[in-house]
Formats: sequence, structure tokens, C-alpha cells
Amino acid sequence: MSCLTSKPLDDLLKIVGEFGKYQKIKLCTVRLVSVLCAFHAQNMVFVGARSAQYCTIPSVNLSGDSWKNVTQEDFNMFLRDVPENVGCSIRSLTETRRLVVSGQYSFEKLKETKNITIATEPCTTWTYSKEVYGSTIVSEFDLVCDRKWLTSTSKTLYFFGRLLGAIIFGQLADIFGRRIMFFAGLLMLLIVGCVSSAAPNIYVFLPESIRWLLSKGRNEEAEKIMKKLIATNKREITEEMTNTLLNKEIKPHENMENKTQERKYTALDLVRPLQMAILSLNVWFNWLVNSFVYYGLGLGTEYLGGNPYINFCIAGAVQIPADILCLLLLNKLGRRLPLCVTMVTGDMLALKITLAMIGKFMNAASYGIIYLCAAEVFPTVVRQCLRGRHT
Repeated sequence: MSCLTSKPLDDLLKIVGEFGKYQKIKLCTVRLVSVLCAFHAQNMVFVGARSAQYCTIPSVNLSGDSWKNVTQEDFNMFLRDVPENVGCSIRSLTETRRLVVSGQYSFEKLKETKNITIATEPCTTWTYSKEVYGSTIVSEFDLVCDRKWLTSTSKTLYFFGRLLGAIIFGQLADIFGRRIMFFAGLLMLLIVGCVSSAAPNIYVFLPESIRWLLSKGRNEEAEKIMKKLIATNKREITEEMTNTLLNKEIKPHENMENKTQERKYTALDLVRPLQMAILSLNVWFNWLVNSFVYYGLGLGTEYLGGNPYINFCIAGAVQIPADILCLLLLNKLGRRLPLCVTMVTGDMLALKITLAMIGKFMNAASYGIIYLCAAEVFPTVVRQCLRGRHT
């Protein structure tokens, strides 16, 4: 893998612009998709939110002397008053009516007497509060009481799918290229209705990774993209200079072309030799901790108290200054120290609202750093495979 270093390519990028107009356009194109993917990843905060629910009780005829001054609301509140199983069981409507109509108890006495045991029955339909949330999968499919576990299961299944997608597509991206697998992922999202029909158009504007093309010996395609980059960034560079620098990058691959084609890099290359295994485990652990805190805070904003919508907006907004801070400091301080500081403070401060948002800020920063670290310390041929395993 050492033969796949990209020093000549890095030298060329410094000349043509490491973050010029060309890169900014491509970044904005990718960000357009990432916004939609973020909605998909975080929508369970609201789609799966749990509103207060209470058993729906059919209207009952409360006419007659036995029900004097008793309203339907009073009657319903009494039936729902089952402390040991709030919102899931009610006192038996039939037995309650029998006790009152028979004259054995007045309704007022029935409410005041504590030692009367009235059988309970499970609710079959529910009414949901609309005070905070509108329609959710909980209210649409009655995922309460003995079906409550399905809400958590739906979140688990989402992340299980994310796990499989990251592992499979990460490996495939190293084999077939970043661009084609990115588009394949968009098509799958399009099929399930989560991305707009503009996805095929996005594919046109996204180039393949130059480093990946060079690692696969597809030199002409890499050179074509590099020339587009130079033209878009409006840099003064001769074709001879471009060819000279690219040839320095290409020559090592020409000597290894047949071996590279025969050699297929897989997840096993992330754990061999021993030094690579230690590095992989280190990054995996850091990524795991970041993911737990990131999604724990992001998907748990409804439990922080206060307005869940404001909490969610703040949790998202703090990522912007966190990413800006990374851009300003990482080249000056390196990767290791900022990663350690942000991870330690981010995990310790994730308590309640204000502290949780500070924790989210630090966690967002450490998440950005670990993404960058993973891209820098592993070779191109296994980079996406590695990211898939991390994710």
C-alpha cells in the first residue's frame, strides 16, 4: 500500500487550488444531498415522538336520577383513573354502570370510596394529544401499551440498515468507485421516496475521486477531471507541468498495475499487519463513542425538557460553529489534541439542555475530526471500506 502515496497529486493540488471554485461547487452539490439524508436520519425525533395518550371511551347515556349532575367528562375521567396502568387500561364501563344504576353506590360515593375494587379492561382505541406533536407513527399505528416496543424496534431497524449499508457500500466504493456507489445509494433512497427526483442530475455534476482513479490505474479519467479542475479554478498552469506532476503520480501504478488488478483489498486489510490492526481498533473505538453520544443527544432532544422543536434546532445549530472551529484550529493544533479535548468534554457535559448543547457542540467537533483523521491515516484503496466499518 505504500506505493499508493499521493505526494505528487498533493503538490499539483497546491498549484491548481486545494479548495477553489471547482471544489466548492462539488462540496455544495454533495451538501445538497446530505441535507436530505440528515432529514432521513433524524426524522424519528418527530416521526416517532410519543404524545400523551388516553383511552377513547364511547359516549354513554347518563340520563336518569342515578347520573344526576354527572357529565360525560367526569365519567370518562373516573374510568381512566387506573394508576397502575395509565393510558392502557380503564375501569370496566359495564361494571361501573351496574354499581351506579343498581343504587348500590352513587357516582360521587363511588369516586370517594377507595376500597371498592372494579375490574379493569384493556383499551382498544386511543386519543392522542396534539399539544406538542402532530400525527406520528405512534398515533397512526397505535404504538402504545403492549405495542410500545415497536417504536424502539423501528429505530433499531433503521440503524441496523445503516450498519449493513455502511459496511456493504463502503467495501463496494473501494472496488467500483465513490461516484457510482454514491449514485446507487441515492437511487435506493429515491425508490423508498426519501430523495427528490433530482438525484440522477446530481450524478452528472459529481466527479469520481481522482485518488481512487489513480489507485485503479484509470489515469486518463483522472487527468480529464484534473484538467476540468484547473479550468474551473482559473489557474495558470501549463499542460506540460500538469503531465509532469501526474506522471509522477502515475508511474508507481504502472509498475504495479497487474498486481493491483489482481489484488482486491477487503476489510481484512484493515487488521493486517498488527500496526494497521491497532490503528483500526483505535479509530473504531473513537468513532463508536462519537456515534453513541451524537445520536443519543440528537435523537433524545425530546427528553431534555422544554420545547422539543427548539431543543432540536439548537442541537443542529451548534454543529455549525463546531465545524468552523475545526477548520480554524486543526491545521494549527493537529488532530490528536483537539480530538481528545472535544471527546472528553463532549461526553462529560452531556447532561441537560444547556450542558447537553455544549456537549453536542464538542461532540460535533470531535465527530468532524475523527472523519478527517480516518481519511488521512488510511490508504485510498481501503478508505471507504474502513469508513463503512467505522460507521
